[in-house]
Order: sequence, then structure tokens, then C-alpha cells
Amino acid sequence: MMDKPKLVVIGNGMAGMRLVETLCRRLPEHYAITVIGEEPRGNYNRILLSPVLAGDKAFADTLLHDDDWYRQQGVQLLAGEPALAVERRQKRVISARYQRPYDLLVFATGSRPLRPPLPGGSLNGIYGFRTLDDVEAMLCHCQPGRPALVVGGGVLGIEAAAALAQRGMNVTVVHRGEHLMERQLDTRAGRMLQHDLLQRGIECRLNREVSQFHGTEQVSAVTLNNGEILACELVVIAIGVRPEISLAQASGLVCERGIMINDRLQTNDPAVFAIGECAQFGDTTFGLVAPCWQQAGLLAQRLSGESVAGYRPTSLHTRLKVSGVEVFSAGEMNADAQTEIYHAEDPQAQHYRRLLVRDGKLQGVVLYGDAQDSPFYLQRLGKPVQ
Repeated sequence: MMDKPKLVVIGNGMAGMRLVETLCRRLPEHYAITVIGEEPRGNYNRILLSPVLAGDKAFADTLLHDDDWYRQQGVQLLAGEPALAVERRQKRVISARYQRPYDLLVFATGSRPLRPPLPGGSLNGIYGFRTLDDVEAMLCHCQPGRPALVVGGGVLGIEAAAALAQRGMNVTVVHRGEHLMERQLDTRAGRMLQHDLLQRGIECRLNREVSQFHGTEQVSAVTLNNGEILACELVVIAIGVRPEISLAQASGLVCERGIMINDRLQTNDPAVFAIGECAQFGDTTFGLVAPCWQQAGLLAQRLSGESVAGYRPTSLHTRLKVSGVEVFSAGEMNADAQTEIYHAEDPQAQHYRRLLVRDGKLQGVVLYGDAQDSPFYLQRLGKPVQ
């Protein structure tokens, strides 16, 4: 019997494991699969970290694949064992304890939270919001009535702020933009969100940035760029992510912001692929789970021997995971001279919708307060408005 082709996946996150799970279903036991994971646990759903932080879910609810699943599928998981080098000429991946040969290699290394290089930035109590370890560390500092600060008023920052407020902390959001979630919301919807957060006791400082963290070992306060000083015993930094490409770069793969891929999801080495947040297609990198899953599904089909069309990114959409606040946004946000904008608002019910139309086609939608029509609008994106 011939040896099975060896498939090594670097990354045990949502993109890498969607690929492995789909391959195991479509073509069971065809590949000898090894998954190399940095975190010391099975694959979990990062989307649910906000509810875990809020206390609405336990970590067990987020687990997608436990150790038994890997065993049953014949997939070797090297958990808590970061890949240290990729030797493409010898076709092997090196970690601290293992050398894994491959026939095909997939980078699914995700991204890292951005950390501003500020004075005091290495004090205890300052966290990104990316992994279960981050959430568990934050929960150690969660004490009702104590001050917390969230840096960044995008989707993740708002979810972190709402979760900490639900835990009883006094939360302030510091955001450099003119209004919250400016990539997904217009000014009106951003203001409505700010009002809803204030009802939950969350204050926002807009057009502001942190210039310094204070404390001896533990963070105790920050200074903003206008000189204001805010007390805080916990800081969550949610100002964006950077694709994790250091391993790919060191192995000589072509990288810009992410690892460059073609429409077959291949890098410049035909035996090496990249999917998810570490990948870059054209000018685009990917920060949401939907395109990561789309890429994983497409690559699984290709590796199963099916002929599939080249990868084309689909329209992105965002939903805020804050209970009691309905926010949906899809397609384009910014208007130009060729754009028509339609608004509808019910101030009493705090419902708002905004449609962006160009050349008679729906190009963007924002729903605030009532998002039940979101599937309808998602299907209409890019199509003529009746």
C-alpha cells in the first residue's frame, strides 16, 4: 500500500480546522494530517469569546473539536507546540520537539493583536482580546465597581466593553475615530450605539488616544492625548490585528501585509497554501470569519480532487454580539459622488436603516435596532434595486 500524502496545517484556529474538518468529511483517511497548534488545547470558536467574557457562556460551550475528535479522525494534533521553522527545500516543519515532513503545507497562522508601543505598555493588567488565555486573565481582574478601559471602538472593542460592563465593571472606551465602529456604521448609527452603551454605564471618549500607561507593576491609570487621566485596573486593547506572517517570511514565501496567495489559495510555492487571516489576496487581507471559512471550504474541495472555480471574496457583513443591541452592516460604507443614500428612522423605537445605492444597485446597508431583514438585504447586495 502506498504511503498517504502528508498534509501539515500550521494553525489550529477557525480557518485551519474548518479545512481539516471538511477534508475528513469529504475524503476520510486520504491524507495523513498533522495540525500544529500554538495554544495548548483543541480548536474552539473565537467568535464566542465575547459571551465567555460576559459570563453568558462557559469555555466548554466554545469547544469545536476536543482531543477525542482528533483521535477518531486519525488527525495528529501537536497542541502547545508552535512551529519554529519551515524548510521548504526539505519539505518539513520544525517545532521544539518534532520535525514533520509534508507533501502539502497550509499556513493558517491567523493574526496577532496590535499593541501600541507606549510608555508603560508592559505593565500587568493590559491584554489583547484574541485567545482564551486573554479572557481568563481578564476575568482575574474583573471586580464589580472597579474601573476598566477598552482601547478601540470597533466591533471587538464594543463587545469587550459590553462584556466587562455586564460583569459589573465601570467601563470607558477610548476611540480615535469620530464615531464608534466607523468602518461599519455611519455617524447616525454610531451615535445611536454610543447612546445605547451609555445606558449600560459605558462612557466613550471619541477622537482620543492613549499616550501613556501608569502603574508600578500593575496598570492603575492612563493619560489620553488631551491630558485627561483615567483610572483603570484592567485595559483591553482592541485596535486591530496584524497577519501572523513571520514564519512564512522566514521560509522565503512572498509576503506583503499577509502571505500572498493566488485564486487557488496557493503561495509562490505550489506545495504551500495559506488561508484565513494570515493570507492576502490582491490588496485584501481578511479579519472576519466568513471569508476564512469560504477559503477553507474551497481549499478542501480542491484538495479532495474536485475542480472548483477560482477564489473570489464575497461581500463582508458584520453583526455585533452584544445582547439587546441589534447592529448589522454589509457591503460598502462610504459614499461618493455617484452614490445615492436612503435613510429611514423610527426615533421612538430607536430603529434606523441606511441603504447605499450606486448605478441602481444596492452596494451597502446599515441596520440598527432591528436587523431581522438582514438576510434579505445580504441577498440583494450588488443587485438592481426594484
